[in-house]
Amino acid sequence: SNMIDWHYEFIAGMWVPLGKLKLIGLHPSIGVSLGVKYKKVLIDGSMIASFINSSNEYNIVYRGNAISTKRFFRWYLGVEGGYEIFRRKRHEIDVISGIAYDAFQAYHIKK
Repeated sequence: SNMIDWHYEFIAGMWVPLGKLKLIGLHPSIGVSLGVKYKKVLIDGSMIASFINSSNEYNIVYRGNAISTKRFFRWYLGVEGGYEIFRRKRHEIDVISGIAYDAFQAYHIKK
């Protein structure tokens, strides 16, 4: 249709590190995604946070000093775009691509 269709989702999951980052452990994640669809074109923005400090201590280097920490806070900001390629009644298939900034904080700087 020619109408603008707004959509949203609430996100809950788990951040699961691989390789050497397994030491940091699993962390719950929550977030929200908001988007719009006009005709067959989709645009979404997502924000996700992961939290709870690591159960293991790990070492970082800050200003040339080795520091042991358990701190963990992750944030993800993403934008996705897509295009509907198939629709039948209430079902559709979309091709989606996006870009995101994904980082975590391992140390809190005391000022």
